[in-house]
Amino acid sequence: MLFRAEFLNYDREELWMMQMPPYPALDSVNRGNFVPIPVSFTPPAGTNNTVIDFGYQEYAQSGLPYCTTRFDLCEATAATVPSGYQPFKFASEAPTGSVCSGPPCTITIPAISQRELYYRLRYQNAGGATIQLGPWQIQGVP
Repeated sequence: MLFRAEFLNYDREELWMMQMPPYPALDSVNRGNFVPIPVSFTPPAGTNNTVIDFGYQEYAQSGLPYCTTRFDLCEATAATVPSGYQPFKFASEAPTGSVCSGPPCTITIPAISQRELYYRLRYQNAGGATIQLGPWQIQGVP
């Protein structure tokens, strides 16, 4: 790389040369779509279904990270990222959580690439009421 450097209030100018580092190696992550982040867990006794609340710091309000500018928690409920128009649900839609037949269970979060993902597990009973909330966790998305 060549660049120009001026000295003494533009009285003198020199041409400098610098060697650039190599480009990073290519990987298989498709950053043009949601990046699937699988979360494995073992539900506590009495759990009928589980959802994962998730979001990003960029949209945080009142201590809660949201995944869009809509102030409504985003929820992942499936073992894989669903294809199509809506890969996640909003909490106001009261989605049915993932029913786990046996530990370990897995729910996959549809995450946005190159962000810090905040998520927590929410365990529910058969009526959809929360019986236990896990702590917020942070994970970098490739």
